[in-house]
Amino acid sequence: MLLDKFRENINIYELVSSRDRILVGVSGGSDSSALLYCLFKFKVLFRFELTALSINYRLRGLDSVRDLESIRNYCKSLGIRFLEVTLNDSELKLLKKGNLQENARNYRFNIFRKVMIEHGIKSLALGHNLDDSVETVLMNIFRGCSSRGLIGIPPESVFPGDSTLRVIRPLFNISKCEILDFCIEEKIPFRTDKSNLSNDYLRNRLRNRLIPAIQE
Repeated sequence: MLLDKFRENINIYELVSSRDRILVGVSGGSDSSALLYCLFKFKVLFRFELTALSINYRLRGLDSVRDLESIRNYCKSLGIRFLEVTLNDSELKLLKKGNLQENARNYRFNIFRKVMIEHGIKSLALGHNLDDSVETVLMNIFRGCSSRGLIGIPPESVFPGDSTLRVIRPLFNISKCEILDFCIEEKIPFRTDKSNLSNDYLRNRLRNRLIPAIQE
């Protein structure tokens, strides 16, 4: 079922084309691992090239190292080119100044853009799903957004700061629960980021407290 939805999204929203080169941002979690697997499954049918990229922020000690190792081994098993970036001491120090999540996002997209330009890649695939979109809408409401902030995360958008590149999200209308079930059924390896259980950040508080209360 998830693969069918994935293929429909690719077709309906024209997310990939023949001979596309796609960079996949992979964290090692269930979303990005499922994304990588699905793209791999349709790689031959749609005739596109895949490159996976993972960033080690060095924020979670041994867990960060194990995440990277898991992704590296998984890409090797699928025969997908894998690139990895690890922050040096200076970059880590800058990352921790101010808003950590915002700094990490900016750093991540700078790396994505650099790699895409170096390898002639025009599309970045990310594992944003339906739950992420719900969280984003709620965050926008609490911050006082216009009607545009109620749209959520789109299946495709222009790359931040570079209109020559684009971001695609083939899982945008698929729930986290469906993705987790899919990973288990297909035996897709993934790791859990324990920092997502912390309620220090607004998105985590929405994910761990408010949304479950609304669902109940």
